[in-house]
Amino acid sequence: RGKSVMSLYLGLFHAVANDVEQIMVLAPPSLLDQTAEFISSVKGIDAVTVYRGTPTQRKKINIESSPVFLMSYNIFRSDFNRVQRIGNKRKLFILADELSLKSMGATYKKLKMLMYGKLILTLADEPKHYLCGANATPLSAREQIYNWCSIFDHHLYPSHRLFELAHI
Repeated sequence: RGKSVMSLYLGLFHAVANDVEQIMVLAPPSLLDQTAEFISSVKGIDAVTVYRGTPTQRKKINIESSPVFLMSYNIFRSDFNRVQRIGNKRKLFILADELSLKSMGATYKKLKMLMYGKLILTLADEPKHYLCGANATPLSAREQIYNWCSIFDHHLYPSHRLFELAHI
């Protein structure tokens, strides 16, 4: 719980210091209520929206105007187009709690698209949003290290091939 709390405070700091308009929290479904309860207790947070339910129920939830909204990784992947539309209009702080980037799967690709607007990065690309990943799982393979580097600072290794060449 300590890393999640510190990450949330980091998000609030960025929201105040960098004109971030919304905070989006991605977490496993089991942590959504607990996290929403904590955020609601923070002075100055007017509204917290937990975005979940069936597709029909989610369409009725107004996450566009909520200062803080939370969702599971599965819903992030299934409703990515809606999240991306929000990200195109507003500057987001994205807290990815219990973030696992063990493979270049759908979560990795969608986070990369949300952060940079595309899948293939160039050295000149700058992130559109702030991302904080909280994870207690140790990295155990080179691919996982590359995934983290490419999301948080893609200037370190412009491509997966260069990363592999540098570390083999």
